[in-house]
Amino acid sequence: MTDTTIRSVVDLPAKVEPAIVVGAGAAGLAVAHALMNAG
Repeated sequence: MTDTTIRSVVDLPAKVEPAIVVGAGAAGLAVAHALMNAG
């Protein structure tokens, strides 16, 4: 049980970081798209 908990805690950053990167990339694309449309 402890081993599983440790493993899930170690796996958490590996799952969260790509989501942050993808989210930031999508936000950047949305901003660039809005700027292009405004320009």
